[in-house]
Amino acid sequence: MTKQLLLPVAAVAFLTMCSPRNGNRDTAAVSGDTTATAATTPADSTGMAAPAAANSAATATGMNNEKIDDSAILAKLSMANSTEIQQGSAAEKKATSPAVKSYAQMLVRDHTKGKQQGEAVAKKIGAQPSGAEMSDVAKDKGDEMTALENKTGKDYDKAFISHEIDDHQKDIDELKNDLLPKAQSPDVKALIQKTLPVMQQHLDKARQIEQQLG
Repeated sequence: MTKQLLLPVAAVAFLTMCSPRNGNRDTAAVSGDTTATAATTPADSTGMAAPAAANSAATATGMNNEKIDDSAILAKLSMANSTEIQQGSAAEKKATSPAVKSYAQMLVRDHTKGKQQGEAVAKKIGAQPSGAEMSDVAKDKGDEMTALENKTGKDYDKAFISHEIDDHQKDIDELKNDLLPKAQSPDVKALIQKTLPVMQQHLDKARQIEQQLG
């Protein structure tokens, strides 16, 4: 979901947005399918069991009580898009598989468009970038890019596609389960809803290429 816009900042996709491949491949792309284990502790007289179960579910789906405004959401999207553009540009030159090169070109095209759309929304609602949010995303994405730089040839092709699958799974989950519910502006909500199908398309294509690479 990986990993799937905004402020005129030159930075490093679409969202948060790639995690190690630790079995998350079976996670459903759009929903994240990270449902919490049902709480088995019976409610006591204080009524604390239900809140505990709710908090467990929120943690499992990536939801939390963190307050995040529209500016921070747009900053996350912008940095994620910038990173995907950079990674896609690098893959266009470094990949050996024609399918991977074509996929990289799609990433650059779609995330460039997404970044422009995010910038337009930010300008419309008068949003300002959140340095902290942008810094966090930039660091995570930078670490991922460094790991890919050490790969070459077919190993690079496989590592890049694997990275994109994990990254997009993670981003889709964050967009749908965390950022969309917290967005306040209808324009920001609409931007996220417009982004999700694009991210899903990227995820599906990456999975298809992974099968081709073997």
